[in-house]
Amino acid sequence: MTEEDRAAYLAMYKLDAGSVQFPATRPYFSSVLAGSDGSVWLQTGDNRWAVYAADGQRRGDVVPAKGTRIVGIGDRAVYTVTHDSLDVETLRFFRVVND
Repeated sequence: MTEEDRAAYLAMYKLDAGSVQFPATRPYFSSVLAGSDGSVWLQTGDNRWAVYAADGQRRGDVVPAKGTRIVGIGDRAVYTVTHDSLDVETLRFFRVVND
């Protein structure tokens, strides 16, 4: 973690610097989603997702378009949300093809 990260956290929660112990590094992932098929999706970058099958085998990476947020994983689809210029949400789904 950077000093900037620490300062932002302390300010957000109105905490004293001496009251919190910060880890030296951040976790490898920032978000986790579970697929209905038992897969695990780990957000590892700005919007990069590492996908693992139920048996733990890495299936690959998914990088949605800029401004697209993955909100759910189904048996055969990935559900995403985007916002338009008026901040209206659009829910979309993309078919997942397993090879």
